Amino acid sequence: MNQLKFLIIAIPGLVGSFMVIDFVQYLYKSFNPHAKPGQQAHALVLEAVNLCQRLMEAERQAFQAYLKSPDVNSLNAWKERTVQLRELYAKADLRYKRRIEKFA
Repeated sequence: MNQLKFLIIAIPGLVGSFMVIDFVQYLYKSFNPHAKPGQQAHALVLEAVNLCQRLMEAERQAFQAYLKSPDVNSLNAWKERTVQLRELYAKADLRYKRRIEKFA
């Protein structure tokens, strides 16, 4: 009988405690200025977008130079450069996606 009384008191007490902890966490997130994305977060996302755009433009120019290559050596050099830029763009795109997920 004592265990039943204990469970009748303990279970609602635990549920109430978790509700209070959840409410305090909600209040902390709503009043904490660092929890919301601010200027720094916006600047980091813009930096990632600008990097992707610059890499796309550089890749386009490298591809145009690849098409206009006069000899085999320069053709291979521009082809390697284009491949490197595409790999860098893939990394920059991942950075952009991580920052969007982090600050969204």
